[in-house]
Amino acid sequence: MPEQEPEVKYPWQQFVMDAFVELRPESLPAKINAAERAISARLCEPNAPDTEESTALRDALRSLRVIFPTAGEMSGFEIGRADGHSSGKRKDVA
Repeated sequence: MPEQEPEVKYPWQQFVMDAFVELRPESLPAKINAAERAISARLCEPNAPDTEESTALRDALRSLRVIFPTAGEMSGFEIGRADGHSSGKRKDVA
C-alpha cells in the first residue's frame, strides 16, 4: 500500500514539503529557496498568522536549518532569527 503524503494546512507548507522530499541534489537549492520564499512571503502578509500557524512557521524554519544547514548561504535569504521568524530579506553579500 503506498504511503500517504502528509496533509498541508497552509499553502506555504507545500513548498517546504517539496524541499524535504527532493532527491536530486541539483534541484535541492531551488526547492529550498522556494520554501524560504514562501515562508518569507507569508510572514510579510498584512494579516498576521495565528498561534497555530506561527508555531508551524517556526517549526518549518527550524527544520530547514537542521536538515539543510547551509540553506541560507545557498539562497542568500535569512531563514530565521533568534525569535524563530524570518526577516524575509536578502542577506548582504560582501
